[in-house]
Amino acid sequence: MPLDTLSQTTLRYKLKQSSNGFVLYVWEPAHLTETRVRPFLFMAKHPTENREEAMELLNHYLQIHE
Repeated sequence: MPLDTLSQTTLRYKLKQSSNGFVLYVWEPAHLTETRVRPFLFMAKHPTENREEAMELLNHYLQIHE
């Protein structure tokens, strides 16, 4: 596959309010296989103090993922 080929992947996210602010979860879904026991390629959990900080982090992921 050429290096300049774009991938058609999807990022998912969930924003939950917590007692200390918000928690942003970001992950890239993937099919389960014999060696992949979780349904994602990666998952990140970011505790933040407020919604604005969580949205800034999400926008960062989306810019990188383009």
